[in-house]
Amino acid sequence: MSLRAALLLVGLTLAGCREHAAETGRTASAYSNGSDTAAGADLQGTTAGVEYEAPRLIPGMRAQLERLSAPRDSVTSSDIASYKNSAGTLITAMQADLTRVGLADSGAFKALSDSVLNELGGDRLSRSLGQMRRLVGVYQQWMRGAPS
Repeated sequence: MSLRAALLLVGLTLAGCREHAAETGRTASAYSNGSDTAAGADLQGTTAGVEYEAPRLIPGMRAQLERLSAPRDSVTSSDIASYKNSAGTLITAMQADLTRVGLADSGAFKALSDSVLNELGGDRLSRSLGQMRRLVGVYQQWMRGAPS
């Protein structure tokens, strides 16, 4: 490599590593707007309030519950497997949201969520669907009463 090429490479490397004046004063968080507090949320290092996980999953679960409530002939084993996966994802999201807002589970939510996943297959599917509807209702009721 020639001396000229080596010097050019070193110069470009140094220029690329230099901090730009517009970036000074920023916090380490990519979500900060520079003032280190969230807009309207009083949360350090973020620019928005908390976004809950479960509400965006609930409409899809309701659609799946309606589909599975159809006559038994049209429900396949892959439908049940898909429901079990979706139910597990939604239950995990609901538990995370409840924990995030500081609502401790007395054990009732965990027991109901376990029943939803255990009551799959055969005649127990309709029971699981009813329990999932009840679980979503409990989640929504608790979240409405959650401290802001």
